[in-house]
Amino acid sequence: MSDRYESGLAEQLAAFVRHRRAAGSWNASYAENLRYFDRHCTLSDPGGGRLAQRTLDEWCRMRGTEAPASCYMRTMPARLFADYARERGLSDAVPPKMAYVKGLDYVPHAFTDDELARFFAACDSIVPYMNRRASLVRKVTCPAFFRLLYTPCRRCSWEWFDLPASSSSLSTICHPRLKAKTSFPSRAVS
Repeated sequence: MSDRYESGLAEQLAAFVRHRRAAGSWNASYAENLRYFDRHCTLSDPGGGRLAQRTLDEWCRMRGTEAPASCYMRTMPARLFADYARERGLSDAVPPKMAYVKGLDYVPHAFTDDELARFFAACDSIVPYMNRRASLVRKVTCPAFFRLLYTPCRRCSWEWFDLPASSSSLSTICHPRLKAKTSFPSRAVS
């Protein structure tokens, strides 16, 4: 897909895309939605070399046929660009706050033993993406965090962080139902 832009912001948009690609934080969905935003800028503010607040507000307004999640995904690249431009003194435009979905009635799902075993197996098999720090941290924290949440023998609260390391053991937080099925007895839940 082409990174050619037509609005007065073309050079800034291209620099923003290069910046996000260099950081490994770019995808095809962003590219497509940024081109749509560029077209909006061309129609809304022809010749404007600076991102105007009005232009950004118009783009970020939820459309009548759009769900909040769709609006969020459509406007995310423009919001990121606005932050990028503001940090570099290229614009004063601030992305408007997003509308959030009102909470729906939620009925919790009772997981079967098989679903739990597959869930924890998936947690254990997280593969870091390009050895990025956040990805490496996720590989370590996700399995521990979800096992901690599943643990029935302690309350999940700040009291966990006050425990000395010597007084805790993974074997004490193992759920007996899954411990019997695991092929990794040294792990809390597998």
